[in-house]
Amino acid sequence: MTAPRLRIEQGDGQGRELDLNRPLVIGRSSSCDLVLNDESCSRTHARITPDGARARVEDLGSTNGTLVNGERVTDAFIEDGDRVMIGGTVLRFLRGPADGGATVILSGAAREDANVRAEVSTERAPAALKSPQSVLDAVTNLIEATRGLLDRQVAARALLNALIGLLGAERCAVLLFRPGSLDPLDAQLVSIPEMRLDPRRPWVRQALTTRQALILEDAKTSKRPLHGIVIPVHHGVAPQLLVYADRRKNPFSEEDMAAALRLVRIASALDQSALVHQQMRDELIEHRSRIHRSRRIVGESRAHQEVINAVRRVALGNQPVLFVGETGTGKELCARLLHDLSPRSAGRFVAVNCSATPEEQLEAEVFGTDQAEGAAALAEQSGALERAHGGSIFLDEVDAMDLPSQARLASALRERRLVREAGGREVPIDARLVAASDRDLSSLAQSGAFHEDLLAFLALGTIPVPPLRDRREDIPLLADHFLKTHARNMNRQARRLSADALKILASYPWPGNVRELSNVLERAVMLSQGEEIAPELLPFAPSGPLDPATLALCHVEKAAIERALEYCRYRKGLAARTLGISWPTLNKKISDYGIVLPER
Repeated sequence: MTAPRLRIEQGDGQGRELDLNRPLVIGRSSSCDLVLNDESCSRTHARITPDGARARVEDLGSTNGTLVNGERVTDAFIEDGDRVMIGGTVLRFLRGPADGGATVILSGAAREDANVRAEVSTERAPAALKSPQSVLDAVTNLIEATRGLLDRQVAARALLNALIGLLGAERCAVLLFRPGSLDPLDAQLVSIPEMRLDPRRPWVRQALTTRQALILEDAKTSKRPLHGIVIPVHHGVAPQLLVYADRRKNPFSEEDMAAALRLVRIASALDQSALVHQQMRDELIEHRSRIHRSRRIVGESRAHQEVINAVRRVALGNQPVLFVGETGTGKELCARLLHDLSPRSAGRFVAVNCSATPEEQLEAEVFGTDQAEGAAALAEQSGALERAHGGSIFLDEVDAMDLPSQARLASALRERRLVREAGGREVPIDARLVAASDRDLSSLAQSGAFHEDLLAFLALGTIPVPPLRDRREDIPLLADHFLKTHARNMNRQARRLSADALKILASYPWPGNVRELSNVLERAVMLSQGEEIAPELLPFAPSGPLDPATLALCHVEKAAIERALEYCRYRKGLAARTLGISWPTLNKKISDYGIVLPER
């Protein structure tokens, strides 16, 4: 029976075929069996496993998903002729005999019975050259062709073009080995012109085993002898490159090999740099992907979309923006999204929680201090306004600042400079102010508790952030998002909420909003034993049937606070964290609802 295989029909390595005789992990990571140079592909994107006359396709939690015949799948079987799309790469699953397409594992280079006329060490210095200038020209062309382009395929093609010009070769090819792999069948073929190179040729194995460069010529019985050279390059114990060139006129000489070795040595250094660059690029993309996933603002409700649209509208400007909403509604996530969508996204996003910073330290945190001596010390004492130069500064609970600090902030924003109190040194300020509050700043300004000048700046762009109870249709989406996130972070099996648990979440008033929902599900995942989250894992799960008379929001909120206090043994700090609200907010609600705490 013919072994199944995968043909790359679109994307990096188009035309290549791979035998599917074992499970193949596909992705951007250099540790994958099939490495795809595609930013729309995840580091470990999918796994394809042979299964008799068919194969199994598993998505490995990729960002953009895996498609089979145009439909997104997480776990599916494919038959002969089915197409799998991973990022921008299309693979076709094939069961029939090979049709002679451009694949890695077919013939077409020097024949299997080609004689090895000479072995040349790749380690010792090559012999003197007949034409040093031609080698210098080839090296120059190679470097010029790769200027600013650290990419393995670009470097490989530049090497092949240089070899053709230097040696008068008719065809050249290079196998690019996956880092750490010893199997040439896993290597990627780059050739000029398009050709087929069989990695199972005896002279390929000989070059890789002995680490010697080979000069080849066809058996004397051949009517049109083909002459070739093979140059292996190793990095440590594993092969890095295998370079092949051939021509029909004139056998290759040792001088030809010496010139080729010089060129291949430089190309191998470029290839190694490209590998390091690709690894760093993969890590950066993965880091950015993690950041974007962690900043993901989940929701499809109309109220949620209005906030997102408002953020998009004001992001391109430079005016200050104020997010107003209850504690735990995600105001900082909105602020980060605003920064990411703005022209300042390349700059820093510096966040200061004004209510969590002690009052005596808050001014120094925002404006810095000149108490230290020396230029280096001054840099260490720079405030958030300076650190956010060219980016955005986010002041959460901005109303917690005292009035003198608010006046100083308004002045710094208006003058675009900060005057140091010690010495009068002026510091240029170029930071966009983004602030948040859960209070009505207009009422505070009228009562003299908030500075009118700062309010005038913030009023230019005010965006209300709705509480979770006003976007209840988003609760299932948010719950699923937090459940999967916490299960992944804690390595737990929890995958879904039971129907009853979801009903409880949907009916709860969420005084702590999205933050409280995240905290509740984090606790449930931590206590879970299997794949499903049951109602008893929720801290406010009812002990009996719900009474319609007690379903008013005020009753449910009061009951939730009472249950949280009881669960936390009346430690208000822990109860506030469990509910996702601040200590002052909890104290206010305890007073408003007349909740009596037991004497200690």
